[in-house]
Formats: sequence, structure tokens, C-alpha cells
Amino acid sequence: FLNHEIGDKIIQNLDLSSSVGVLGAGAGAETLAFFYLLADRNVVGNNLSISLVDMEDWSSQREVSLIQALKLLDKTFFPKKIKSFSYDLVSSEGTLFLKKFIPAHDLIICPAIFTELPADSRSRTFISIIFENMSRGAKILIVDQSKVKKFDDACIQWARDNRMECLHMGNSYPLRVPDPPAQSFADHILNGSNGLMPRKNYFFSSILLRKI
Repeated sequence: FLNHEIGDKIIQNLDLSSSVGVLGAGAGAETLAFFYLLADRNVVGNNLSISLVDMEDWSSQREVSLIQALKLLDKTFFPKKIKSFSYDLVSSEGTLFLKKFIPAHDLIICPAIFTELPADSRSRTFISIIFENMSRGAKILIVDQSKVKKFDDACIQWARDNRMECLHMGNSYPLRVPDPPAQSFADHILNGSNGLMPRKNYFFSSILLRKI
């Protein structure tokens, strides 16, 4: 879906030496999609710094699904730095980390993190902390399954937040997952760990916001 209008809005005015933070990065599929977008638009990405954050250690899965795949791209699209951090982002320690991490990044990507947040007020507080600590002009992309914990409703609320400008919002897009997945991918990632299993399709929604 990044190859549509939202992708152009993500990379518009993105400095080539920007820092990109991915919260709930998992195996890195969405991070790889971001670099495929840069390659498709012929935007050089080798001065970008990428920081991947997740509660679990995904290093072995990322080596297969992200690092090896990035190495197949032209070297001008391989990021300058790739850092990994492990934090429970709704814990007090995670909140302290976010308050330092968020202002240092020009683009924040939250892929399916809403799914993993507690189904209570902490999820709203978590997103509010991100909004509060973003630098002026920084962007945030939040993507998740449409009906998970009323994600569509949350997107509408975020679009109305007076700290943010809504650049794009899309609801209930169908996404077909290739079937069957590559065996190496299935063995390392879609093996039941972290709740990931092969599936044929799902519906997702997304919102892109900029701090004003």
C-alpha cells in the first residue's frame, strides 16, 4: 500500500540524512517495505539511520527477513545505521526511553503496535506520549488491522488531535498475503512464535500525521 498516495506523502520533504524510528518493529517487514518504497521512487537511503524497537528479541528473524533482503538492493538504498532496542514501551522504563527516542527521529513508523498494546487507557496514553514528544514537522505512520481494538475509531480521534495535522487516512484496505510464503520465511518467522502464523488476507487501516 506504500506505493500509493500515502507513500509519496511519507517521503515528501524527508531529509536524506533523516532518522527513522520503528516501534513494534518485529521481524522488519514494514521497514523493508519502506526501503522498497525509496528504491521504487529512486530516493537514496544510504544516509538514513534506522532504529528498531520491540519488546522481544527479533534479531534472528530480522537477519533473514530484513538484513538479507536489504543487501539485495543497490547499496545506495542500504541505511547508514541500523540500531535495535528492546523495551516494553508501556512500562515506566519504556516511557522514559520514548521521551528521549521520539524527539530524535524525523519519521516514526508504528506497524501493528496497536494490536500489542493493552486493551485499556494505556494504549491511548502511549500514543499521546509519542505525539507530545515528536519534533515539529516530524511524521508518524500508524498501521494496523482495521477492527483490532477499534483501531479505525482510534484513527479518527488521532486525526482530530490539535497537536497533529492529518496527511492521510485510509480505512479497511484488503491486503492479500502471498500463499504459500517462502519456506525460509515460514521457518524463521511464521512458525507460531510471537503469535505469527500464515494467513491469506486481512484488512488494515493507516493514518499518517505530522506534528505542527
